[in-house]
Amino acid sequence: MKAIYQDSVGGVWFGHVGGGLTYYINGEFHDRSIEGVTADITSIVADAENQLWVSTYNNGVFRINNPYDNPNSFEIEHFAGAEGLSDRVSNICYTKKYGLLFITDFGVKYWDKEKNSFGFIKNRIPDWPEYFPVITILEANDASLWVGTYNGGLYHFMDQGKKLQVYDHRDGLSKNWVSYLYQDRENTIWVGTWGGGITTINQGKLKIFNKENGLAASKIRCIYEDYEGNILIGSRNNGIFIYKGDAFEHFTKFSPDHAVHITSICQIKNDCWFGSESGIWLYGEDDCENKKSLKHIEADDEANLMSNNIRFILCDRKKDIWIGTWGGGVTTYNSQKRKFEYNYLVNRYVMDASNGNVSAMTIDHDNNLFIGASEGLIYYEIDNRKIDFLTQTNGLAGNDITALFTSSDGTVWIGSRAKGLSTIKGADVRKLPLGMMFTATCFTETEDGAIWVGTEGRGVIIIKDGKLQKTLSEESGITSGLISTLESDGNNVFIGTPKGLFEFRDDLNRVVYYGEKEGFVGVEVRPNASFKNEKGEIYFGTSNGVTKMNPEKLRLNQYPPKTNITQVQVDLVNQDLNKVAILDYSYNSLIIHYKAICISDAEKVRYKVMLEGADVTWQPVTEQSYASYPSLSPGKYTFKVLARNNSGFWNTEPASFSFIINPPFWKTLWFYAIISGSLVVFVFIFVKVRERKLKVEKAVLESRVAMRTKQIGEKNSLLAKKNKDITDSINYAKRIQSALMPSKEKISNALKHSFVFYRPKDIVSGDFYWFAKENGRVLLAAADCTGHGVPGAFMSMISISSLNKIVKEKHIIEPGRVLNQLRKDVVDNMAQGTGSEWDSKDGLDIALLNIDLRNQVVEYAGAYNSLYIIKEKAFKEEDISYDFKYSTYKNRLIEVKPERMPIGISERMNKEFKTKVIKIDKGDLLIITTDGYIDQFGGPKGRKLMSRKFKDILLELTGKSQEEMHATLKQRFDQWIGDYEQIDDVLVIGVGF
Repeated sequence: MKAIYQDSVGGVWFGHVGGGLTYYINGEFHDRSIEGVTADITSIVADAENQLWVSTYNNGVFRINNPYDNPNSFEIEHFAGAEGLSDRVSNICYTKKYGLLFITDFGVKYWDKEKNSFGFIKNRIPDWPEYFPVITILEANDASLWVGTYNGGLYHFMDQGKKLQVYDHRDGLSKNWVSYLYQDRENTIWVGTWGGGITTINQGKLKIFNKENGLAASKIRCIYEDYEGNILIGSRNNGIFIYKGDAFEHFTKFSPDHAVHITSICQIKNDCWFGSESGIWLYGEDDCENKKSLKHIEADDEANLMSNNIRFILCDRKKDIWIGTWGGGVTTYNSQKRKFEYNYLVNRYVMDASNGNVSAMTIDHDNNLFIGASEGLIYYEIDNRKIDFLTQTNGLAGNDITALFTSSDGTVWIGSRAKGLSTIKGADVRKLPLGMMFTATCFTETEDGAIWVGTEGRGVIIIKDGKLQKTLSEESGITSGLISTLESDGNNVFIGTPKGLFEFRDDLNRVVYYGEKEGFVGVEVRPNASFKNEKGEIYFGTSNGVTKMNPEKLRLNQYPPKTNITQVQVDLVNQDLNKVAILDYSYNSLIIHYKAICISDAEKVRYKVMLEGADVTWQPVTEQSYASYPSLSPGKYTFKVLARNNSGFWNTEPASFSFIINPPFWKTLWFYAIISGSLVVFVFIFVKVRERKLKVEKAVLESRVAMRTKQIGEKNSLLAKKNKDITDSINYAKRIQSALMPSKEKISNALKHSFVFYRPKDIVSGDFYWFAKENGRVLLAAADCTGHGVPGAFMSMISISSLNKIVKEKHIIEPGRVLNQLRKDVVDNMAQGTGSEWDSKDGLDIALLNIDLRNQVVEYAGAYNSLYIIKEKAFKEEDISYDFKYSTYKNRLIEVKPERMPIGISERMNKEFKTKVIKIDKGDLLIITTDGYIDQFGGPKGRKLMSRKFKDILLELTGKSQEEMHATLKQRFDQWIGDYEQIDDVLVIGVGF
């Protein structure tokens, strides 16, 4: 390669030995060779009209008037010796003052566009080099002219050629044979030489780039700065080099035999101390610039250096050097005596705590040395020569110390393996409650006071004011979970890892990567191998020497890549990118190729795409350089693509391509209109036909409806008459039942404090209450006949008649005897047990009371229905004693148990109903009831009321009048039943004393 040029659209032209011409754009190379050119191409340049001039050595100069058209249609003009130029043109330079300058074997000529002829430039510029052939020319931004010669050095014409300055080898030029000249955007003059590499000139200062500092080529053919700020260097036989600034300087020549792993760094005054796994290299600062070693110190040569595996190098305030090793404890370099010393007191602790392995070191603001070991922390007061040993028992998070750091406020930060952090400030030792366990590897502090902690496997943890602020990991852009070292620069932080160097840019709130392609050639940063000197420069120890970085010279590539859509294929057929594609509906599968140019690092270019008309948002970021859209629906679409460069900067405007997929005819508006019109006509005709048919059907239906209505009316009248007859019969039965049962007033007159709560389910009821007075006694019953409604009512009438006969005619008033006789009557009257077709098991449940008001005595007998006695005051269990079955509830209610057999035929016919005699106290309340109240469904869950809730309601009746008791029972029943249906007849009778 002999020539290089980047054009206005971002493409790069390359001229080759043998006449080849190549164009690089959108990540691809294209052959643009000119037919018949076999000589070496020496230079490429564009003029003000954007015409491309290509010079050769032996074939003259070619001008391509349309360099961006198809190569087959190039318009080419040829200039050589016959046109007054020369066949041998080694370079072309475009200047504003003199136009195009051509360096030929006869001298430098200029192009007179108006006269269409060539002339010698020496006739226009005094002191033009006469004895040294001119090789290259550059017009600088200040309009001065730089002229490079063959073995005559460099000429600088200033003040329109009136002032001259000459540079040669004696002035610092790397070689007097100048092969190429270039000025970058920072006004630095790049002087390419043949055999001496490159010399840069900026404000009179000269700097050489050659094999010693990374430029492997010595013979330079061309130099160019791309739009990203990269300096592209073409060479002979060594290809292209890309210079990305001088922020990084590398020192690798520590050993001629192998790469040296630098594990610790310290700079004191003019001396640079580099620790490694094979001893110490000591450099002077000036020598460091020129990479010349002053001294290599090994354990074998220095008696007090016990190990070559150097891990830490620190300087105390006396400028003495403390060296922590792996396996050899700690060695001190006395700067005044200029010799190494072995501290037996310190090393006794180091040997005991970790067999001489130093895992961490720091010196605090009070000149105290802290040494990390596997079994604890060694604290040594350098000035007072006092020593102490701290462990978890003293407040540390853990004993295995992995990292130490002294912050600006004098706090010592301590990392323990898998135990998190602890701090020491003065005499205060405490663990940090961060809510997470990790292994710290390194620390640094930013300008805002935040403490950054590198870890094993968890990235970077940031702590501020003692609290976890945030973390940086792979999601943030740090591709290595293992952090080797941290160094701050203001609020920016450099993060060294085994995978390269990262920088967190506080102003951009993003992570930037520096690897081999970005200029950080060491890549693998060793643990804790970093140092920031007073100039702000940062040294990093790597697996191949040392890299010195100047943060002020770091150049972030903020130029978004040039992005282009390179190819659009519809069913594998290429489309014209310069116009909107209009496609048939059957050609609806597209593949769109795109490419972005990022010379800094093309591998880190990323894309995101969106197809307007199909996508609502941008697709996820990808490195894929094409997008496939199979089977798109008809419609208007615009494909957009954005690209991101190696530093994470995106295009502000996307590259785009628009296309239209026409719908099939059956999805067009005119087709929809025809179909819609036809549908309207069809619907209209259908409606009219249907309307006529419906009218006929309506007339027939109306006739049928009238007939059916008449029939239904006649049946309804008949049903209404029958229903009235039945209802009248039931109402008559109710009057008979009501006439048989005593009135509530009659009961009330006999029992002053009594009430009856009676609520039948139907018109007539199967529940009934009965009352009689005989021999000075009051008999009262609450009964529940089998069934409810009419069947229950008939049963109740039979039972009432039997009770009246037993008491009033036979004068039987003892409750037990009454129930025995009643059972006999029911069995006889219902023909139970006879085996006839009318045999039934109907009967009733009853509670019967015989009340002696004078003596306050009550006799009770019951068939399934209990007697409840509610006491006005609470009683003691031991005060209650009856010779029959009973139970108590909440020390205020006594339930006298009934016989577990009905009034009617049953398996227990041989057993008699027994009379229970109970003494009644003043204030007592007697309650007899049927099961309707207790079994009623209701409440929030639709369940039965049950006995317990019924007893709680009865306890509420104490101390109330008969009207209030009746109202309470009614209110509680209504609340419980709610919207549920009443399932049975309800009867509750109460008698107070």
